[in-house]
Amino acid sequence: MNDTGPTDADEREGDAREAPTRDADGADAGAPDVGTSDAGTPDATGGGERGISRRDFAKAAVAIGGASALSACLSRGDDLDVATGPDDLSTLPARQHAWDEYLARDDHGNVKAPRHRVLLLLNYAGEGTPSDADRETAESAFRSLERAYERGGEGLLFTVGYSPSYFDRFDADLPDSVDLQEPTALASFEDPELDRQDAVVHLASDHAEVVLAAEEALLGNSESANGVEMEADLSGIFETADRRTGFIGEGLPADHQDVDGIPDSDPVDEEAPLYMGFKSGFRKNQATEDRVTIREGPFAGGTTSQVSKIRLNLEQWYGQDSRYQRAMNGEDLAERSAVGQMNNNGILQYMDVLRRGNFLLPPREKRALPTPTGD
Repeated sequence: MNDTGPTDADEREGDAREAPTRDADGADAGAPDVGTSDAGTPDATGGGERGISRRDFAKAAVAIGGASALSACLSRGDDLDVATGPDDLSTLPARQHAWDEYLARDDHGNVKAPRHRVLLLLNYAGEGTPSDADRETAESAFRSLERAYERGGEGLLFTVGYSPSYFDRFDADLPDSVDLQEPTALASFEDPELDRQDAVVHLASDHAEVVLAAEEALLGNSESANGVEMEADLSGIFETADRRTGFIGEGLPADHQDVDGIPDSDPVDEEAPLYMGFKSGFRKNQATEDRVTIREGPFAGGTTSQVSKIRLNLEQWYGQDSRYQRAMNGEDLAERSAVGQMNNNGILQYMDVLRRGNFLLPPREKRALPTPTGD
């Protein structure tokens, strides 16, 4: 998803694709991560000397994570009534990445991405190839989350993906119908660190409390989620290698532009959903969910996702005289014109890719520690 991702430079992870692929992670605004916070544990009352708003509080809580942040979020006294999921999980779509039909739309018919995101990058804790017992436990954990929350922005959306490194532990290869490549730099001027963790879990909701509670339950730090008992969790099966957070939505970037790397003039528009001031995710500007779905083979109904972490130079973006060029890439133009690979070339000169990883998102029935043959 080039998501989504999930926060500023990207759009959303739910539509992460096979081809073309969307980025699934957020970006950096100067020094701090976009959608993350350097604050300590939030004041449970939202008061104190600063007195922060509900959405400021929610954003900080997601960035911090853990039981203390969830407790603080819940203790504010805000009424949040989230519906539980269906008892019959066969009513849910076969595709993990089937998000659009479960999300709200704006007045123009564009899908409104979930506001809060957590990305958990995980490594398999066992030796060798996963056991059937581990698969059953992981699937029970995922199914517990689906029963705990209704599918959608008001409830919870999540995907589970696996890297080329995960599949390297097996003797068999992935089928030709799956094009899961090792992560690499996509331009000559890039030098990202490559994410080769075994798996990634992407949690998304319009409510900060939901992604926090889902994370705690999935990792075994809570016995229930939304009042529904967890039948299993991922503790002992996966180890957390990295945690990233993000946000997207009108007003959120403007509320959080008092961080290093953004001019003191408060340049971010009050209605902008992204730090660079524009919107993304319009209809027909990216491939559809159908277009990116794997059509045949053992992983038919799945897709692939690219997770990127991008730093944005917003001091330069807002301080430069002219910042309105349209092209994202243009190495061919750089060879025969005054347009450089980065300078004077759309928004590339304001972006620095720090990390990148590629992941296969199997269909729901094969999302728990799959084999390369899908057995």
